[in-house]
Amino acid sequence: ATAYEALAQVEEENACYQEALRLQKRAGRVWETLASEHMPELVRNLERQVALLELLGENQEAAFLREQLAAPGAS
Repeated sequence: ATAYEALAQVEEENACYQEALRLQKRAGRVWETLASEHMPELVRNLERQVALLELLGENQEAAFLREQLAAPGAS
């Protein structure tokens, strides 16, 4: 997951936001499998996905993720 996030950061720094989002989503899937031990990392990843979605103008999907983060037990 951390490798995907590192690659996503490189892509984001190069303004390749779609690829950065794809990599963050992959990292998120890994964090989800480890959620009980790595909840802070999963939350941070989802927050990063929200920011990228907003950059890409995907406001509806960003709002959905934001709701998921606000749900009880998400953090």
